[in-house]
Amino acid sequence: MTLRGTVTGELRKGIVLHPDPVRRARLEKGKREVLAQWLDGRILGIADDIAERWGELSRG
Repeated sequence: MTLRGTVTGELRKGIVLHPDPVRRARLEKGKREVLAQWLDGRILGIADDIAERWGELSRG
């Protein structure tokens, strides 16, 4: 299984836009743990740090 780098950016965007800071922190932790465990080394396209930054910047 692989994942495009832009998908990690979209996930990040959704997390930063979440209105509840407690839920936002839980989502971020879960995303980090799940992606690291399941998709380590299998994210295609752009670098993970770029996707993360894109997600933050594109929140509208």
